[in-house]
Order: sequence, then C-alpha cells, then structure tokens
Amino acid sequence: MTMIRFTCQACHKRFKVLPDAAGQAFTCTVCGTKLRIPAPTTEARSIHLVCPACKTRFKVKLDKRGRSIKCRVCDHSVAVP
Repeated sequence: MTMIRFTCQACHKRFKVLPDAAGQAFTCTVCGTKLRIPAPTTEARSIHLVCPACKTRFKVKLDKRGRSIKCRVCDHSVAVP
C-alpha cells in the first residue's frame, strides 16, 4: 500500500502514514511541533540507483536526470537515466 511520507520541519524526524490521514493535524512524537499531514503525491521525487561497480544503492533527485554522478562509496561515474 502507498504511504504518505513527510518530515517534521523542526527536528527532521521522518514519518509515514496511510493516505486516509492526509490533511489531518499531527503532533511530532519527538519534538511536539504541530504539523499538517500533506496530501499524497503521485509522482516520484527521486530515482533509485545501484552503482554498477560496487553495488551501493542510493537515490538522487529528479533534477539530476541525464547527468553523470559519482558514487559516494567508490567514486565510480553513474549515469542517471
């Protein structure tokens, strides 16, 4: 099932909730900041990649499409589709 993922703006704690909770008030369980659960998004914000050299998994933002980036572990050049 698709979950809504969001982050507390104050302490950066990550949360995931069911889509039915969209729009509801929410209090961060770590710092107590009052939040509103965002609406679910239908498009991906990042691309998941695997370095062909060392097999490290990582994700990059969509604005990196069509470029080459360096693997953080082995420094191998990885093409972002």
